[in-house]
Amino acid sequence: MLGQEQFSWLENTLKNSTAKWKLIGSSIMMVPIPPALITNMDAWDGYPAERERICKLIKDNNIKNVGILSGDFHMSFASNVLSLLPENLAQYNPATATGTTAFEFTTPSVSSANLNEQEILTLPGLGTIKPLEMKLEERSQIALLLENQVVTNVPWINYMNSDQHGYVLLDISQERTQAEWYLMEDILNINNKENFGKAFYVNNNSNKLIENKIQTEKKINAPDLAPCEIELSIDAINSKINTEELIVFGNYPNPVTDFTLFSYAIKNAGKVRINLYDMEGNLLDKIYDDWQESGVHGVPYQTFNLISGNYFYTILYNNNIISKKIVKVK
Repeated sequence: MLGQEQFSWLENTLKNSTAKWKLIGSSIMMVPIPPALITNMDAWDGYPAERERICKLIKDNNIKNVGILSGDFHMSFASNVLSLLPENLAQYNPATATGTTAFEFTTPSVSSANLNEQEILTLPGLGTIKPLEMKLEERSQIALLLENQVVTNVPWINYMNSDQHGYVLLDISQERTQAEWYLMEDILNINNKENFGKAFYVNNNSNKLIENKIQTEKKINAPDLAPCEIELSIDAINSKINTEELIVFGNYPNPVTDFTLFSYAIKNAGKVRINLYDMEGNLLDKIYDDWQESGVHGVPYQTFNLISGNYFYTILYNNNIISKKIVKVK
């Protein structure tokens, strides 16, 4: 997972850091999950020896307040990282988090597929999920059962949400670090609807995760947010719609594996056609052909039947046609 140069940098940085909180960004989850519940070899579970090496580094040097900030799994987790060596598990106490080496907060995806958009997923003893069967703002009963199994059987995982999208905000002070999950009501249409989901914090010199029912109050005289070169506000998008008949935002994700979402906006009500072509211009699929009201729209599309390669799609509306490239990967 880490080359020697990377590990040496991490080792030296952790040993010599004078920061109260040592937060490590990881593109994949570090917390161990038994494969009988969830198998994900594209995480630190696929590199257990390397994870043990990091746990040993933190433990042997008595480094406090280490936190892992991770993503990639498209789901929400609040958990503890620990060594799975028998001698360490013998010391592990879930009530106090003794025996753990770090806390971990995992952010969900904003729009990439999770349990809610799986093509067809069968979970042993739970049932089968079919594509886009449930509304995005509603919880899937199968997801709730899976989350209960994980949290019940894996004591170092305190929270899991497998079928809602959103993001995580951190509130950090000298006394504690708190993560707050904000969950979107709808990812198919541009809107600002979100809900406060969960919050967990750890106190200084402790890895014990404590749930907080209250979100952090907004700071008085908080510093300005980092500048953004692209205007992303809903008002800005609506203003652009008023001046252009057809706006194509693109498709996400791209490259695609099994699923993507075509996003666009039309000025007035009218018929919209979306077609998919190979790079030689041969029509492969008529993705969408129907009347739509004015505004922003999202059309989901399953791509698991496509072979790996380059394609392009066109969106036709009135006398407007816009084409964009789409890349399929395994």
